[in-house]
Amino acid sequence: MLVTAGEGSHDVYANVCHCYVTGLLTHVQTISTVPAAFAAESHCAEIKIHPSGNWVLAPNRGHDSVAVFEACSHTGRLTMREICPITDTAEGFSPQHIAFDTSGEHVYCGDGATLIHYYLDTNHGRLVRVRDYPCHGGGSGGQIGGYIAVDLRGAKL
Repeated sequence: MLVTAGEGSHDVYANVCHCYVTGLLTHVQTISTVPAAFAAESHCAEIKIHPSGNWVLAPNRGHDSVAVFEACSHTGRLTMREICPITDTAEGFSPQHIAFDTSGEHVYCGDGATLIHYYLDTNHGRLVRVRDYPCHGGGSGGQIGGYIAVDLRGAKL
């Protein structure tokens, strides 16, 4: 499955590769990452597909949320399970980057000043907030945490 987001858009485009030899893609669906009633500007940020391929997460800058989709392995269609608002963080949090740990159970979302740790409840398609980590020092403006890298080998850091 290939999932893309248009720049300056809060729509996600789901594409399924039907031919693994040629890599040709077929458009399957366009689905919004924000509620229909949300009229303000919002942009989808980095999109991540769960290691199982069953979940897609899409952070929204402007709406300040993370959209959680369940992906059908047969059709590639996405079903919205939750739009998780990001509240109670430093003022102005706008999610930019997102990463899964190797188990796929833990999700990390950052904006440069704060890193938020979630647990992905795959039974209900919900993000459960675990902890916020303020990020200080380094980077532009004295902040880090906007970019996230997870050791996919599972090594303890």
